[in-house]
Amino acid sequence: PLTARFDPRFLAFEFTSGFLLRRRQVELVLDFVGAAREGRSSVHQMIMGAGKTTVVGPLLALLLADGRSLVMQVVPSALLPMSRSVARTSFSHVITKRVYTFSFERCGAEGTSRAAVEALCAKLKRAREQRALVCSTPEAVKSLMLKYLDLLSSVQCADELLFVPRARVPRGSDVLRRPKEIAEELQENARMADALREVLRLWSGEERGVALLDEVDLLLHPLMSELNFPIGKKEPLPLSPLRWELPLHLFDAIFFRSLGRISASNFHPDQRLVDILKRLAAALAQGEKELAIQRSPHPVLLRDEFYHAEVKPPMAEWALVWLLEQKPVAEAVAAVAEEEAAGEESAAGREGGGGGGGAEGTERVAVSEEELRARMLEYVSNLVPGGAACAVVQQRFSPAAIQLLNLAREWVCSFMPHCLAKINRVKYGLLSPSDIERFERSSSSSSSEAPAAGPTPSVRGRLGPGGIGGLGGAVVG
Repeated sequence: PLTARFDPRFLAFEFTSGFLLRRRQVELVLDFVGAAREGRSSVHQMIMGAGKTTVVGPLLALLLADGRSLVMQVVPSALLPMSRSVARTSFSHVITKRVYTFSFERCGAEGTSRAAVEALCAKLKRAREQRALVCSTPEAVKSLMLKYLDLLSSVQCADELLFVPRARVPRGSDVLRRPKEIAEELQENARMADALREVLRLWSGEERGVALLDEVDLLLHPLMSELNFPIGKKEPLPLSPLRWELPLHLFDAIFFRSLGRISASNFHPDQRLVDILKRLAAALAQGEKELAIQRSPHPVLLRDEFYHAEVKPPMAEWALVWLLEQKPVAEAVAAVAEEEAAGEESAAGREGGGGGGGAEGTERVAVSEEELRARMLEYVSNLVPGGAACAVVQQRFSPAAIQLLNLAREWVCSFMPHCLAKINRVKYGLLSPSDIERFERSSSSSSSEAPAAGPTPSVRGRLGPGGIGGLGGAVVG
């Protein structure tokens, strides 16, 4: 015999939402609720307009948020404001529920402070007790889980010397220099991992946590919903900070024509450097006459062949100025100068008292300081330098110096024309303070005119109460 079951919550939802529930919608809701009670997952597909966001989602929040289960709705970032607004509208009268927004960032306050994590856990527990709903994004959920793994990894991969008696630790070890700081850092990581574990427990089946995933095909797609989260000790980038000091030095020469100065505080110009800057400025002026360079809003390269023919030669000389100031390169040039001076002295001695025999085996080819600089300039000016330049560089420079030469060559021959072809505020650029102020004014005016579904915005890194509502390459040489 057929049996009828009356659930007043369905009738109350129809009254508050203004929707007449369809049979298929009720079947889906009951299936989801049954799966949640049994601790299993359930996935259903609905066509667009079938009431997935406005009916099924809020109704599941009403039935599952019973004070013992933490119900979270996870939606793509683009849908979070809309889903949260729908939830608050559905539960803003008669049946009231609070809406919270959960967000978490690895480098934010919640990702670096144990007190913030403990406060977050307390708010999640309070949301569960209040039968409230928590809206979030997959990035926030994954970030918290990966932060937990990161902390566990930092403790598990701690230096083994920390567990060795101090007398047996090798001299010069970082552990020996600051053992107390390292131990306190690991202990704090362990405590914070424990605090994050309490948050994860609220989402577990043990605590009857429920996650409502909207657009599940997008959220669980391994390529479309991916969060890269490098873990372990932070290491400086190769060649830092030289790898960004060189571009600043090169662009200084580009803007010298319009500014009439160099931004580097330690720059002391001589006639040779001024001549290089003037030749570069003349090349830029010639490019404007030949329509190879655009002047407004700043120098913009229009023809690559003009750069390689006219701009690259003085740019390579300007890069050489920076290279000669770097210690690995300066040491190699100084060594050649010393050899050249010693060779002149030995030649004078041989003229006075006879010469001696050469050493057995292959010796390095003698090169003067002037020739070395010329080979360096040739090497930096060509992506495929000649054999003589490569031989001198490989023979006379250390691996660290060769890395710097390669870095300068890449910038002069490849990166500079690429960057000069980009237009500010078109291909790249940051908003100016006036742009930001204008944007904030327009945003505040549009938000004041729009009807508000919930009075309190979300607070990043913590559960913010949201009114009334429901579901929502290093260069190598």
